[in-house]
Amino acid sequence: MTITYNLDIPAGPNNPSADRPLMTINTNAVSTIMAVDHYTFADTSAGQHKQVTFPSKVAQGAQATDEGTIYTADGVQSTKAELIFKNANADFNISCIKAVGSFAMVAAAGAVTPIMSIGVSTIAASSSTVYVITLLPNVTTGTKAAIFMNLSKSPTGFYTYINTSLSANVLTITFDSAAVSVGAIASFAIIQN
Repeated sequence: MTITYNLDIPAGPNNPSADRPLMTINTNAVSTIMAVDHYTFADTSAGQHKQVTFPSKVAQGAQATDEGTIYTADGVQSTKAELIFKNANADFNISCIKAVGSFAMVAAAGAVTPIMSIGVSTIAASSSTVYVITLLPNVTTGTKAAIFMNLSKSPTGFYTYINTSLSANVLTITFDSAAVSVGAIASFAIIQN
């Protein structure tokens, strides 16, 4: 999108009526640009962002040592845009959390209702020890990812788990059968750069 805007209008020596057409263009340009990702003038949330859209993946510009910038770049596992925060210390991929969720362990095979989830389509138990978490399409790319687990039972203690695997947007977690406790909470997060 290109938006026409006339600088230095109204011009000092001009009669304002002569600059009126250019002032109208400028006023309309401000309204048009504000409508991109913002609530507009007549809205009770006027000026606030609906969202922030980056036009493409671009290298970040130079910055002072006390500044931080946000930009988009290719991910390691994918050429899709990833959101990066950069400060004087380093670049931090802030869109690398691909999926999170928690669920109560069950006694038998069947559907599992998540307590909370982001990036998750379904959770199912193949048995009381094996849980298959199907992610939403394109949440992850490939099978290289860090999988963080928090497996605790009430009131204290931790589960042990035998294996986790990630393939084709499916995370499978196998728990040690001696440690399974129905109703205990299992939580996970998938990080991928």
